[in-house]
Amino acid sequence: MTDTQQSIDTLVQQAVNLQREQRLDEAEQCLLEALQQDPMHPFALQFMSGRSFQRNDYESALKYLHNYLAWDPVNLNAMHAVCSIYETLGRFDDAVRLYRQALAISPNDPKTLLFLGGVLAMRQEEVAAAAAGSLLETSAPEMLQHDRTGMWDAMVQKRSKTVREALQSFRDKTRQDAVASVPHDERADFSRVMASRWRPVFDEHDDDQRRPSFFHVPDLGHTPWFEATRFAWAEELENAAPEILKEVSAVLNLDTDGVPYIEEGLEKSDTWRSLAGKRVWSALHFWDDALPNAQTLKRFPVTRAALEKLPLVELGGTPIEAFLSTLKPHTIIPPHFGIANYRLTVHLPLIVPDGCGVEVAGEKRETQFGKLMAFDDSFDHQAWNNSDTVRVVLIFEVWHPDLSTVECDALSHMLERYENFSRNRRALISGGMSKDGSTDVISPLVQKVTDEPEPAQNWLNLIDALQAADRGREAAHAASLASERSSDWTDLIRKDNVTKQGLRAKAAEQLVHNTIQSLHDIAVGADHRKALGHWQQTADGAASLNDAQTRALERSDIVRRRWRDARRLPPLETTIDRSGKPVGLLP
Repeated sequence: MTDTQQSIDTLVQQAVNLQREQRLDEAEQCLLEALQQDPMHPFALQFMSGRSFQRNDYESALKYLHNYLAWDPVNLNAMHAVCSIYETLGRFDDAVRLYRQALAISPNDPKTLLFLGGVLAMRQEEVAAAAAGSLLETSAPEMLQHDRTGMWDAMVQKRSKTVREALQSFRDKTRQDAVASVPHDERADFSRVMASRWRPVFDEHDDDQRRPSFFHVPDLGHTPWFEATRFAWAEELENAAPEILKEVSAVLNLDTDGVPYIEEGLEKSDTWRSLAGKRVWSALHFWDDALPNAQTLKRFPVTRAALEKLPLVELGGTPIEAFLSTLKPHTIIPPHFGIANYRLTVHLPLIVPDGCGVEVAGEKRETQFGKLMAFDDSFDHQAWNNSDTVRVVLIFEVWHPDLSTVECDALSHMLERYENFSRNRRALISGGMSKDGSTDVISPLVQKVTDEPEPAQNWLNLIDALQAADRGREAAHAASLASERSSDWTDLIRKDNVTKQGLRAKAAEQLVHNTIQSLHDIAVGADHRKALGHWQQTADGAASLNDAQTRALERSDIVRRRWRDARRLPPLETTIDRSGKPVGLLP
């Protein structure tokens, strides 16, 4: 250990001892001396940023924190602290940029989501703020209740209320717009639509036994089971059951078709632990959350034709869900509540051994081939196969028959808009949406460079999109990664001085150069910047540096390596279904 390093360690230890004794001014002097010798010492930077903030010396606090982030570029707490100062100074655009960088590092961090949502609301970006609230509601709902529980400090409580209200406001407007978009006369009653709720919370004394997890329409009677004779289309479908069975028996592979209905790692509670990731209960979808499975639809033309004759619940003209459900022998689907009560779940039993059944709200019914079973799955329900062979049923959704046509139309408009919002909510808060807010433009480009890293054009498109979205740090990351992963990037930089593509590549390379130069300047400190720009050469051509300059260059090397280690592509923004489950890349 050099004498200088020993001196720094001694100063820091003295500061720690003085801090314990609450002799903060003396501790500060020790750490200022330490920073003279090592401008990147993390403990000294942390301490000095806090002291500067306490004195309302925000510019000094920012300087120390920026230096700390050069040393530790993925530290979320330091990012949050910088953003807090930006907000205090009214620099909301800077706060949003840095919060988005933090979100790129940790996409599910609840504090980042809450703080970013709060600043977006301050900037009147209500839909983006609501998107942050929606993500928190499905991942960390307690973050939206801190003002009610008194948890955390006043700033967090204020943010909690602001983001929750932004989400409530978006939902209120969604209801209003949906009703306004449906042609109707003055006698139409939309009171149930306007009273509907997303993510409802039920009182334990509520008379309604339904407990849908996603969406609830009040006052829909109290009928768990519905007889098939109530539906005009039921007889034709039951008559088609033998032909559907013939196709399913010939085409469906009971061992390989479908995926576990409860995906591993996505189970919400202990209820599903025994089934998560297992094919004992699997589903082969024709449509899943309004996304068609083209291959399955092509393989089962008879089944598809039968489904297309039905009044299925749709979003944007596409059925929300229809699938073949396979339940292996001696398997029980435990009691649970569905996600919504505006629709009924309907089973058409196809391959049905003895010992299979469904129970809804305490009433058990036997599963029988070709006999429709229609029920409101927002009541507590379960199913079982107690036989020695597999059970297969066709499952789909129809509107609740107690809803009027105009109510169904309004709910369809409302749910379609909310579905689009949910699918794009990460892109909304990360700044990855197109300028008109219609599509996520970043994720497809990230997917492109992931799948095809060789062409420089793919990287240039991503870098341009990130810069257009004011995500400069991620653009620099992408440009640096391009130089390593794209085989024609170097040739483009060296040889192409004329074309637009060549100029774009050089601009991207300059972005990386500027980033590394900035890190170098921070690491070596003001005292050494000029000297290290004009090294003295010895007779044999080696650089002649004193000890302080050598240590400065070592710090520079460490900081640059940390930056390179921290590089990453932006996270892919996935489509999120009504249950909060990722179901694929946005189109």
